[in-house]
Amino acid sequence: MRNLFRLSRLVKRPEDEPWPVTEAEMAKQWWDLADGKPDEGLRDRSRLLRKLTEHSLSSTEPYNAETESVKALNDLVASGTLRDYGNDRVTFRHDVLREWTIANFVFASRGFGSLFSPTERATPELGRGAERAARMALE
Repeated sequence: MRNLFRLSRLVKRPEDEPWPVTEAEMAKQWWDLADGKPDEGLRDRSRLLRKLTEHSLSSTEPYNAETESVKALNDLVASGTLRDYGNDRVTFRHDVLREWTIANFVFASRGFGSLFSPTERATPELGRGAERAARMALE
């Protein structure tokens, strides 16, 4: 890991959890478990990540999470996935996480569909997310 953010995520992992070999594997594990454990909160965390991903594809503004599960919000803020701006407004804490969500979102839907417009230039985050999705497909 050349990226200190990714390295810090690895260091915080419990030793009994499987260690990812590549960044694509690390991003997939993070997405599949919604940055938590396979517990009763997994579904709500996953839903929140998908909604935040869809929001971040069309906006750079913080996501209004007032209708989301409070536990899911608190769990994702505590894990370091989300940054809380107060008044139920959140964003991804790090651009790497935004790219991971885009990659997983694209990979899960098995294609880019309407994410790219042939007449508009893709944002850097969308481009890096697409690159990561391609790496996931190759692996």
